[in-house]
Amino acid sequence: MELFRFTLINIVPVKNPLLLILLVLSSSAAGTTYYIDLLGNNSNNGSGSSPWKTLAYACSRATAAGDIIHVNAGTYIETVQSVLAVGVSIEGVGNTSIIHSDITTAHTFTIQLSSSTQGTNGNQSISNIRMEGGMTAYGAILINRRKNVSIHHCNIEDFFSRGVRFTGAGADAQPATYATGNSFHNNIITNCSDYYGSGKFGDGHGNLELGGQQGMLIYNNTITQKNRGVDATGYCIKFADLGYNKGLKIYNNTIIKPAYDGSTWDFAIELWNSRGGIEIYGNTIQGGIDIGGNSSITNDEGGYGFAEKIYNNILGFPTLQSVEENGIYAERGITGGVYIFNNLFRNLHNALQMYQGSGDSFEDFYVYYNIISNIGISGKSNMGNATDWGTIDNSNITYNNINFLNNTIYAGTSGSPLSGLRFNFHGNATNITIKNNIIHGFKAFPVYMQASGTVSGVSVENNLYYGNGTNSASYATAITNKTEQSNRVGNPNFVSPGSNFHLQSGSPAIGKGLTISGLTTDFAGNVLNVPPSIGAYESGSAPPPALD
Repeated sequence: MELFRFTLINIVPVKNPLLLILLVLSSSAAGTTYYIDLLGNNSNNGSGSSPWKTLAYACSRATAAGDIIHVNAGTYIETVQSVLAVGVSIEGVGNTSIIHSDITTAHTFTIQLSSSTQGTNGNQSISNIRMEGGMTAYGAILINRRKNVSIHHCNIEDFFSRGVRFTGAGADAQPATYATGNSFHNNIITNCSDYYGSGKFGDGHGNLELGGQQGMLIYNNTITQKNRGVDATGYCIKFADLGYNKGLKIYNNTIIKPAYDGSTWDFAIELWNSRGGIEIYGNTIQGGIDIGGNSSITNDEGGYGFAEKIYNNILGFPTLQSVEENGIYAERGITGGVYIFNNLFRNLHNALQMYQGSGDSFEDFYVYYNIISNIGISGKSNMGNATDWGTIDNSNITYNNINFLNNTIYAGTSGSPLSGLRFNFHGNATNITIKNNIIHGFKAFPVYMQASGTVSGVSVENNLYYGNGTNSASYATAITNKTEQSNRVGNPNFVSPGSNFHLQSGSPAIGKGLTISGLTTDFAGNVLNVPPSIGAYESGSAPPPALD
């Protein structure tokens, strides 16, 4: 067995024993590269010329920090779980280094990186391999209570229940010591998630699951869940161990969930009980993003200054669907500051769908400089809104500081949606601000508001309405301290309605907006004029390529 790899030149006696020990330790820190090969044998020594046969055996032998298990090209049928020691990495040569799992035992992952102590420093990676589950193996990779673990440039497909799972606590609780420094990037993960239970009362597993992570990076991945039928199709990214993540960044991914099956949730991403600093940006996402918490745990800003920021994403489907599809779900307790901006929502039933329950708080919610285009359900009338509010039950919900600013909201022509911004408060609401929005083409009202309790402090100003059934806001509830002024009715003169929402010369939206503190750039990143224009684009900014 190769323990050390170094060359001695001009050997000189070492008189200091401590120095000799340090030399040996420093030489071993680099570790040893071991090999598995289809022509190998587990009675070999694991060297390049004498490789082992299986990954599970290699993991049982390569246990020193810095060791690497190299997977030569070929398909390895694994029937025993591979338990990877701290500090040991697995590498392959790419898509031809195939780990095919025949491990079907429930809750048993094919590769497990697990420690008993939270925050154990893994200092290791798994890269450049392909993993196949054949729709019978339970899960691909479990990383439990370890930090500084990277999974990258892997192709993982057809595991029955779960793909890759990162957990910090190892139980349904907030960890005392968070897992830090973990990353999942440049991977392709396909069809590794099931749904259990019955309909919306059940729950989905995830192709990628995250719990108790701090500062984790998830980027440049393609995550696709195939349609497994009604009540059988899971999610793409899912919280683990009740969530409790903070400082996550999920960016530059393509995430695809099948269309709503009429029974189960259509979540592409579901993150609950966030502890602050969650950022989701630069992604192309088909399926909903669900944020929030359960009945007793809410979002939090956790010292980051915000709970979630969701921005610069493309959310929705290439065409309008014949079923309900929503963009972002804000579910249960929403606190700590949620910022949704510079997103393109397209071909959705509701761009934003809110669900609350008894005693929940919904506050500090900011939606600005988004484009919301083509709303509704194909072939159905009076279905869909840019934003809608539902409940899990209908009592005692508190709403405060809700803001919709400088959005361009275009109903489209095929879905016949009902209203633009539809507020249905099940409780008492205060401080609702609706300013500088273009709302175009809804069958009923551009703004509709009702509540089971009291509503106060509402500002509806400097919006532009056009082509709606009634080009004025409607209130089914008496409102105290309402300011409604400088709203306009007129054709916004888009460059190309439905695809390019820049303003042509002469648009009544140009220069008619209110200056709002903290907003400095438009949807495309152009600096705002003073006063700014109404809608998502500033006048005079260069048009980008047409939006699909």
